[in-house]
Amino acid sequence: MNAIIEDYLTIKIDTKTFVQSILNDKDLQNEISEYLPTAETQASRKWESFPYMLSLRTHGFNLMLMLQRRFSNGVTPSGKSGLYDFIYKIVTLNGYRFEYNDYYRKRFQLLMDVVPDYVGGNDAEEYIDSFVSTLPVSLNADRKKKQIKKMIKISFLCKGKNKPKWIQEPEWPVIDKPLTFISQHKNGNKYTYIFEDMDTMRHMEIIQYA
Repeated sequence: MNAIIEDYLTIKIDTKTFVQSILNDKDLQNEISEYLPTAETQASRKWESFPYMLSLRTHGFNLMLMLQRRFSNGVTPSGKSGLYDFIYKIVTLNGYRFEYNDYYRKRFQLLMDVVPDYVGGNDAEEYIDSFVSTLPVSLNADRKKKQIKKMIKISFLCKGKNKPKWIQEPEWPVIDKPLTFISQHKNGNKYTYIFEDMDTMRHMEIIQYA
């Protein structure tokens, strides 16, 4: 087995390094592709509950295409957890033995427990996850949650009392730091969310449709 896969499953390298290694290493691409289901086995029940299985089918079981599209804008905590589970399962299903490491799952669950519903989106998740990386490893879960909540309160600001009420999934924009939510407007089935960069005073609009 490629050492990159072993290092990833034992948390010796991070998700970003692993994804970049796959995208840049043909041998690694080929090895992981060999672990994927074939046209004959993809309908087998053993694959049904796999993370990313629907995404793989959508991309014709093309690993490279799936990774490029799912991770082109970075790797979110949910993406890290899902990818680790995916790689772990396809490797162990092919006869290799590794002890499952719940590092990414616990980290994702930690954020799920504390991040409010109105905060989200790839940029926001990455911003929060980067903050979590700065917290001392020795800090227990409760104290980490308090620190994360405090950071969100002072970073994801709203001009006024109203929070964005997303009609779809949250898409809080981040440019170096989270923009400030100003207001939202509805025009038919079109919802416009207005944010402002408080350093440049420039506005950004996020459009969603019901």
